Amino acid sequence: MSKFEDKIPHGTIGGQYQIDTKRCLGRGSFGQIFRCNDLRNNGKECAAKFESKKAKNKMLDYEMKLMVYMRGEQGFPRVHFYGEIGEYRVMVMDLLGINLEEQFKKMNRRFTLRTVLKIGLQMLERLEALHHNFFIHRDVKPENFLLGRGEKVNTIYLIDFGLSKRYMDPKTGEHLAMKTGKDLTGTPRYASINGHLGLEVSRRDDLEGMCYVLIYLAKGILPWQGVKGRKAALRYQEIGSVKMSIASEVLCAGMPGEMSALVSYTRQLKFEEEPDYSYMRRSMECALQRLRGWERGEIVNVQRVAYDQNKKCQEIIEIETQIL
Repeated sequence: MSKFEDKIPHGTIGGQYQIDTKRCLGRGSFGQIFRCNDLRNNGKECAAKFESKKAKNKMLDYEMKLMVYMRGEQGFPRVHFYGEIGEYRVMVMDLLGINLEEQFKKMNRRFTLRTVLKIGLQMLERLEALHHNFFIHRDVKPENFLLGRGEKVNTIYLIDFGLSKRYMDPKTGEHLAMKTGKDLTGTPRYASINGHLGLEVSRRDDLEGMCYVLIYLAKGILPWQGVKGRKAALRYQEIGSVKMSIASEVLCAGMPGEMSALVSYTRQLKFEEEPDYSYMRRSMECALQRLRGWERGEIVNVQRVAYDQNKKCQEIIEIETQIL
């Protein structure tokens, strides 16, 4: 047991949620996440996120407020409890399934183009909802999109809002001001070109990052992976240089033409410009139609099957029709 786990208070949270310190779901700079059971709801499993009170940024407090603000939106986990216990701030929320990176690895790093586009439609929907509520995510990556559980297994959830930020004042409509000389925010692999240039990020940058995630899931690798650098800042700069040097057509070679068009579109958006989410959605839907077997309302289940004699992983795509 780690020092962190040893300090986690045993018993219940708020007299309702039983903590299971032996079942850690994740670790990070924020602290740790553990499974817990709702004693007032037939032991239903939830997730409890702990952050030390000594943390300067109080990211968990900010994340909780954003999640409460987003309650009711599809594909966003619900908050069940927030408070302070012992040395920690604690947030209890919905327990979700594995993230897209974990699912990708289970599939031997192979998703079909059709699966990638269907994932893209849900990712776009989540980011559009977040933007509609005047927030940007600022760390779009496969690890921050989780599959649901049970009846929601086909729903993709957006999580981890510790780096999220208001891009507009909802009362005045005043947009976040452009600033330069900013440190790179988020994960370099999926960061926008503007982020690498030290510019303040906005809605366009979330969507550019989404495109890089989809290309990664379709190809298994991005051209700037493996870039070396003695110092992090130099490596980030080199990654940005590689991104700027590769045309969208080259980056998206082997993918539907719509994907290249989307990369170009997100890259040319102005800082304060409202993205045309409908255009982006139609583009992915058109690509899906050309890949056949798609009609609005279908859901894809990606399942891992056994290795064959040649140790090659296969992918089963089950199509289920859902009335939307």
